[in-house]
Amino acid sequence: METNLNIKKFNCKRNALVYNVSFLPTLIVLFTIFTQVIFAQVAPIIQPSGGFQIEGNLKADNPVIGVGDWLPNSNNLGSYVFNNNGTPVDALKSKVIKDDYDSNTDLVFQGSKFNDNPNSWTWSAGKASSKSDINNAMYHVGVDNLNNTWLIVGGDRLSTNGTSYIDFEFLQNQVVRNPSGGFSSVGPDGGRTLNDFVLSMEYSNGGSNANVHFYLWKLVSGQYKYVEQVVPSSVAFAITNLANENMPLGAFGSQNYSPYQFVEAAVNITALFGYVEPCLGLSVNTVIIKTKASDSETAALGDFVEPIPVKFDFGTATISYNANLCQSGFASVIQSGVTGGVFSSSPAGLVINSNNGEINLTESQVGTYTITYSFVTNSCPKSVTTAVTINPLPEAPITASIDRPIVCAEDNGNITLSSTGGSGTILNWYTDNCGGVLVGSGSSISIPSPIVTTTYYVRWENSCGVSTCIPVTVNVSGLITATATGSAQVSCYNANDGEITVTANGGTGAYLYSLNGGTAQNSNVFSGLIAGTYTVDVSDINGCNVTTSAVTISNPAMLTATATGSTQVSCFNGNDGEITVTANGGTGAYNYSLNGGTAQTSNVFSGLIAGTYSIVVSDINGCNVTTSAVTIANPAMLTATSTGSAQVSCYNANDGEITVTANGGTGAYLYSLNGGTAQTSNVFSGLIAGTYSIVVSDINGCNVTTSAVIISNPAMLTATATGSAQVSCYNANDGEITVTANGGTGAYLYSLNGGTAQTSNVFSGLIAGTYTVVVSDINGCNVTTDAVTIANPVMLTATATGSAQVSCYNANDGEITVTANGGTGAYLYSLNGGTAQTSNIFSGLIAGTYTVVVSDINGCNVTAEAVAIANPDMLTATA
Repeated sequence: METNLNIKKFNCKRNALVYNVSFLPTLIVLFTIFTQVIFAQVAPIIQPSGGFQIEGNLKADNPVIGVGDWLPNSNNLGSYVFNNNGTPVDALKSKVIKDDYDSNTDLVFQGSKFNDNPNSWTWSAGKASSKSDINNAMYHVGVDNLNNTWLIVGGDRLSTNGTSYIDFEFLQNQVVRNPSGGFSSVGPDGGRTLNDFVLSMEYSNGGSNANVHFYLWKLVSGQYKYVEQVVPSSVAFAITNLANENMPLGAFGSQNYSPYQFVEAAVNITALFGYVEPCLGLSVNTVIIKTKASDSETAALGDFVEPIPVKFDFGTATISYNANLCQSGFASVIQSGVTGGVFSSSPAGLVINSNNGEINLTESQVGTYTITYSFVTNSCPKSVTTAVTINPLPEAPITASIDRPIVCAEDNGNITLSSTGGSGTILNWYTDNCGGVLVGSGSSISIPSPIVTTTYYVRWENSCGVSTCIPVTVNVSGLITATATGSAQVSCYNANDGEITVTANGGTGAYLYSLNGGTAQNSNVFSGLIAGTYTVDVSDINGCNVTTSAVTISNPAMLTATATGSTQVSCFNGNDGEITVTANGGTGAYNYSLNGGTAQTSNVFSGLIAGTYSIVVSDINGCNVTTSAVTIANPAMLTATSTGSAQVSCYNANDGEITVTANGGTGAYLYSLNGGTAQTSNVFSGLIAGTYSIVVSDINGCNVTTSAVIISNPAMLTATATGSAQVSCYNANDGEITVTANGGTGAYLYSLNGGTAQTSNVFSGLIAGTYTVVVSDINGCNVTTDAVTIANPVMLTATATGSAQVSCYNANDGEITVTANGGTGAYLYSLNGGTAQTSNIFSGLIAGTYTVVVSDINGCNVTAEAVAIANPDMLTATA
């Protein structure tokens, strides 16, 4: 079955995966130069080996073993141009472009026409129609054994329904899309350039038929437009896939193409121009791929691919050389387009290989030349030219010099390096070695002086290299070092006996010394200096110099002295006066002389009597000063008298008191009783009887002892109390106590059990109990007697029991017995008030009621309960 070529657009817009886009324009040009296709064939190119089979699938060795294709087959026998991951075997000859499909991010034209000036085109984002939507585009460029250039292309589309058109437009000038929604073109002929061309692919009958239209941009009746050209079918062949074909790189979301989705073609690009315009040759700089609604001249434009900047030649050639050519070695031509021509040059002096364009730079002369490349395409002689310049190698300088061959170490000035002769673009100076550290450029340069002897190297340089170096050396004189030491200070305040000594080393020859910029001298010693800061400039016979660090000769502080002394000696006519001298300034330790006496190192004079004194203070340099006079006074003599109590108030009491009256001495007094702890009060109280003397001392420790004071001890107060053994009867109040007191002072008062004191020493009417008596004298001294106990006798009790009755009526044999307890001593018993008896039994009693009173020896008594003795009934008898 015959299959017409169905070409889909190559989309390089955003989100597209593109491989080596710079080769895409060549792919498109070759792909669109035929108007009719024939059955599948093999393009007889050298790579891949065995040619490239155009049969509708993508795998080598299928269906013919040993023939190449886009991708490897499992047997790996035939060669291929892409690996299964899409990477090319030769990236300079083969490319795959991956494009988004079925996406709203496509760029489409808005209201633009086929023949419109590109500067009038507008665009926006939108989804392309499915019959114009492409996912993969690929190409491979090869040559056959006759040096014809072949272009192998392949592409796909999303939908195989309906008729679609895709244009591949090749422009000699740049066209770019503007972010604002338009395009910009620099084409001079209606936005394009004469002989720009379009290959327009028409797909009909679902992709089974394909027609290719070729247009050239021409001037027709004063108007620029595309004019269709007729091209025979013998220069190209193409075919679509007739069955499902595997696509490892991905095909619209799967790994397979359905029938008529993929198309591939081979174009003999060299033969193409032979049929269109044999002598036509042009260089393309931009490719635009776009779709349109029909094949009309006013067809509306649809989808497009971002304009692709390219650089390739059709029917012509381009030659060039590296910009920097030097008179050494060889230079190869950089050539594109038609090969097999002849190279020549003018004017004379350039040695060039006419077959391959290689220049022998070493044998050529310096200068600028025009190189012409002459060739023939389709029997049309053509030529292109390029200009080359051969630059000379740099030549070494003839001389190198320096304005100051000798400099001082640490020189702060500059040196000037100069050179003459030689040639090159730039003259550079280096240190360390030839080409080492760059220090400057030019035939005369000024740079800072080196700090060590240094050799500088100068050479000419240009884009072709460097010359040999010429050296020049700057010698650095030995470094002068100098230290200055001086007096720390002048001897005395504002004296002029300071001195500075300088020690110098290094440099050359004898030294001169200048103090603070003054006249230089040969001596390294400066004397007779006042206090101040000095620097010394030391110079040698070469004029090299160094300045010492500053030396400061201090001005000692002025020697001053103040003397402070005791206001007085501590005690009348004492020798403990003291003077302390405070000295400041001067230098070092001081000596002190009192009233012209022998000097001492201590600033304190002690053991002085009252008097007037002055002190001369001198330092280690002999500077001295005299203090103002200090007077030490003699205090008044300390005296003291004491008076005290005649006696303590009570025997062994501690309420004695002594009062001391002191005069003279210094300040407040302290008082010490019988050598005890001193106190500030002049009164001693709480003293017991005894003999006392008081030492009075003042704040200086001066003291005096008073005459003895005697405080007497009165006789001890004693007292004894005697009282009744007991009260007479139980709970009676007839007890009595008598107190006998001795000692103490004056009359006594007596207090019983803490009660109100009385003058009588007898207490009577006391109940039973325990009593103490406090006896006090007129001084309040008191003594407590031993306790006196007045007992309470046991209560007297009595019970009486008697005969229940007399034995016979009116008999007198009744009897009562009394049992008594308590009381004191023996008892007496009285029956019904009768005479008391010692017996506790009453007998011979007649019937009746009886009471018994019992009394003890103190007359205490108790009455027993009544006892009734009944009288039995009279015994009667009747007979």
